[in-house]
Amino acid sequence: MRGIDDWPETGAEVTGTFRFEGRRNRKIAVVSIRYKDECGLYHTGQFRGDIYSSIYNISMGDMIKVQYDPARPDRYWSDECGLPVQTSFFLFLAVAAAALIFVLITSGN
Repeated sequence: MRGIDDWPETGAEVTGTFRFEGRRNRKIAVVSIRYKDECGLYHTGQFRGDIYSSIYNISMGDMIKVQYDPARPDRYWSDECGLPVQTSFFLFLAVAAAALIFVLITSGN
């Protein structure tokens, strides 16, 4: 997400919402969006948030602001929504891998 401050901002339309109950009765919403880049091409994505997130009660047709990478317009970010679903998952995997490596290194001493 390097250089995100320089990414162009555009409006993204909420094209779908799905709410469900996760682990430990945690209420989750997955919000699908569609936005247009500066070339006029449409891109889609998703954000995920819990009941305390500003996106939990968002509805189809609502608009949110997103920033996208002009070199790769399918990469996007929103201050309102945080990290996209797929980025959050990869970030979780990276942290879990780093923790596992740390445990393996420190347990060998």
